[in-house]
Amino acid sequence: MKLDIIIHSGIVMIGGSMSRFQSKNSQLSAVAFNIIKDEILTLKLLPGQPIREKELTERLEISRTPIRSAIQQLTNEGFIEFHKTKGNLVSKLSVDHYLKIFDLREALEMVSIRLATQNWTKEDIEALEKEWREHNREVSKDVLDKEKILMADVNFHDLISKASKNELIQVELKKVNEKFYRYNYLADTILRSGKTNEEHKAIIEMIKTRNSTLAENMMAQHLYCVKNETLMKLLNQKINFFEHTWSE
Repeated sequence: MKLDIIIHSGIVMIGGSMSRFQSKNSQLSAVAFNIIKDEILTLKLLPGQPIREKELTERLEISRTPIRSAIQQLTNEGFIEFHKTKGNLVSKLSVDHYLKIFDLREALEMVSIRLATQNWTKEDIEALEKEWREHNREVSKDVLDKEKILMADVNFHDLISKASKNELIQVELKKVNEKFYRYNYLADTILRSGKTNEEHKAIIEMIKTRNSTLAENMMAQHLYCVKNETLMKLLNQKINFFEHTWSE
């Protein structure tokens, strides 16, 4: 028997009727994906730690099918690795990987700011300045919220890529910055957050000039400082973390 399959508002319709099972599984998979990814990014799930479907099913109270779908998506994005003997593991961190990720980030950031300097609108500048003010408020607090400050940094660079008016750069830069996030979290880069905010303010001013050379030079200085200061913290304070072998 041939069934008509129709997509309606993101929900699968079979023979004109809604497949609630498929819709629910899709929604639960998205929930599981977001939870697991957040735990990986914030090191609640450590590099090299086994990812077990049964444990996630019980802890998140989500059935195995959506959990498996979420794990597969995270594997595709590079946050989980599959090993024949060990099963699914949180992908490991290393200094070599950090440097490769930063090389890619740097290349994308430079193209992003060049195009943003040429193509920004009034709304883009207002959004950047608003994000800078919110970041500045967080940095000025007596007790710093690590995740808020790190996300403010991610958002700032995302807004520059939006101003570039090149959607492909925006998508790829977001992927790279997500991979970079764990290194920022590990190195406690919020300790340079005041300096970061000063550099962000200078970047905004250079973008406003519409002089691509000035803006690129300012971004290059910012990235140089971030790369080297983060690297030193990773090498001097957390090197044993990279060598960590997960045990039961």
